[in-house]
Formats: sequence, structure tokens, C-alpha cells
Amino acid sequence: MTRNHGLMTITIFAAVLAAGCAHYVTVECPPVVELRNIEMVGVVKFEVLEGDPALSDDATHRFVATVQRAQPGARVLDLGTKREVLARVGARQLDPAAIQAIGKAFGVGAVISGNVTVKSPRPQVSIVRLSRVNASVKVNGSMQAMLRETGRGATIWTNGASGTWTLGGVRVTSHTVSGGTSDPVQKHAQMMSELVQATAIDFRPTWERRRVE
Repeated sequence: MTRNHGLMTITIFAAVLAAGCAHYVTVECPPVVELRNIEMVGVVKFEVLEGDPALSDDATHRFVATVQRAQPGARVLDLGTKREVLARVGARQLDPAAIQAIGKAFGVGAVISGNVTVKSPRPQVSIVRLSRVNASVKVNGSMQAMLRETGRGATIWTNGASGTWTLGGVRVTSHTVSGGTSDPVQKHAQMMSELVQATAIDFRPTWERRRVE
């Protein structure tokens, strides 16, 4: 009994000592998608499937800016709108053959393209009880993006994001009316920023805490 107890004590002490010698370091992990290995990346302006056509420039600019902040030195070439690019290579759609032709015509090793949708604001009314009514205006937005290499036109990355944002709301009771509306310009800017951040997440490096003995 005494001997076994002594061995157990020594084992526990050794384990505690070993744990005390270990420490943790934070290391940077490379992004899932690394653009700096590609000599030049072409970007086709994002299509607006639904919403204000001006969102095309905004979505494209935000996406490229986000990627280049995450990967300084990434070389990006603005190719123009989808219609302009397809006309340049004599294609009808961005299929593998068109992506290959874009690579030869513009001298790019990969092509980023995408689309954005912002649906018209919709009212939403809920009756909590007879003496209180809540009303709000919501808007749905989504974004899709993909990266294709021009060697064979294969897709090497794709991602997307969607969400619902509240533009404003009103609460009506038997005694009071409260609430208000958000600035539509600021709310749309917030929506586009959040969609881009979520869609482009794979272009950003991450940080991981690791144990070192």
C-alpha cells in the first residue's frame, strides 16, 4: 500500500512538472485561398440579380478591397462587366471555355466573379396582444462568389452569404407610439459590408493557439 501510494505521488508530480514546462503560442494560419501565388487575378464585376444596379460597383469594390487587405500584394485586374467580358471573348456565358478564353485574352491566371441580390423592403406586422402592435421593415440580401482558374476553367473556390436586416420599426400601444427608421444608405452599406466579410472569409488568415512543450 505504502509503496504504490509513493509511486502514484511521483507520477502525479512528474505530470504536473511536465505541464508546467509547456506553454502556448499564437500562430498565424494561411488563408484557405491564397491569391499571392497567382501572377494576376481578373475580376468580373458582380452581377445584380435583384436590386439597384449601382450595387454592382459597390459589391465588387468592397470584395476586392477586402481580399487585398487580407492578402497585401495580390494583383487584381478589373475586367469589366460580365457582358463586356463575354463580348471580348465571343462567348455567351461564363462556362469553362469562356474562362479559358478570358485567361488568354487578358493574361490572368484566375477569374473572380459573383452576384448580389437585395430584395425590396417588406413590412412585417405582429400583434402581441390587442393593446400592442409591432411593425418593422426588413430587407433580404445575399451574395455569391467564385474563383476559377483559367488553365481549364475549373472552379477552385466558391462561397456565399445571406441575411435579413431591419430598416426600421414601430411599436404601437393603447397609449404610445415609439420607434423609427434607419438611414437606408447606411443600412445598405452595413448590409453589403457584412455580406462581403462573410463571403470572403476564406481569403483571410486565421490565428490559432497551440501548445508547445
